[in-house]
Amino acid sequence: MSYFLQKEAPKREQRLNACIASGGTLSDMTNRKMRCCVPDGERTFTQNNICLLLPALGMMNSIPNSVVLMHGAVGCGSSSHGGNIGVRAGNNHRWGVIKDGTWLSTALNESDVICGGEEKLEAAIREIDEHYKPMIIFVVAGIEAVITTENQRYYKLLEPLTDCYNDMDLQRYAAVVGDSNYATAITAFLENDFGWLPQVIIITDTLMEEQQERIVNRLSSLKSGRIPKIIFKGDSTDIAKSIKEHWEGSQTRYGKYVNALSPAFVVGSSLDRPLAQELGAAHLSISFPVSNRAVIDRGYTGYQGGLRLIEDLISAIIVNR
Repeated sequence: MSYFLQKEAPKREQRLNACIASGGTLSDMTNRKMRCCVPDGERTFTQNNICLLLPALGMMNSIPNSVVLMHGAVGCGSSSHGGNIGVRAGNNHRWGVIKDGTWLSTALNESDVICGGEEKLEAAIREIDEHYKPMIIFVVAGIEAVITTENQRYYKLLEPLTDCYNDMDLQRYAAVVGDSNYATAITAFLENDFGWLPQVIIITDTLMEEQQERIVNRLSSLKSGRIPKIIFKGDSTDIAKSIKEHWEGSQTRYGKYVNALSPAFVVGSSLDRPLAQELGAAHLSISFPVSNRAVIDRGYTGYQGGLRLIEDLISAIIVNR
């Protein structure tokens, strides 16, 4: 029966009987499934093709009288010698001339990645021009250079937010509900990068004991040293009950004053919206199911994703102001 025809949403563990991603081959996964060795909701990842940087370098280097400069770690060009096969074929096909490619690297180290490596880039371009005198110099940024640029841009954009964050009192006590991948990553981001105080984390996966231990260890190494309450539950009713019990049990009294973990914020799915209303908390749906907002192209991966998440969190707070 379709979920849309059910009067009540199915329990979370009933919706996780799918393998989101699996490391290895399809035949291996099939064999494991036949032996009942694939746990529900297993999430792993493998890369089964080459880095797309290599064919891009090969195409550029097939242009006559050109030099390709890789702006990144020297390891990004470790297999470029194999790309000469493509360079020779491309030159022979286009110009009837067989030649090897000219590959150079700025060889960024850890210090360069932090500081930007602009001096090495400038020096490499000047050396190429003096030594090879090519018609074209292609500069291709490796992952380290991209990360450095995005990192500087990320914090530059966050600087104007600092005053607003303090003036508008945007810090929140947070409850996070989601699968093991999302919940752990969101919790770390909220505390380490955004300065919030995650209080209780609900992991909705059906996990083995050793998997649960790994998640507890990950969430016990936050930069602040704080360890949030970590609960493994899949049923929506149990999730709401556990969070409310934690919220009520964490209240401290000083005479007539009560610290009620307020203001609060619930980061979860659409199923957790009633819980947020009971707690008087703002709410944002980011984990499955998301049925209370339209999502077409709004992921939370990488630096750009972090900025999007901050936008959505703050918007959920100020929408009724």
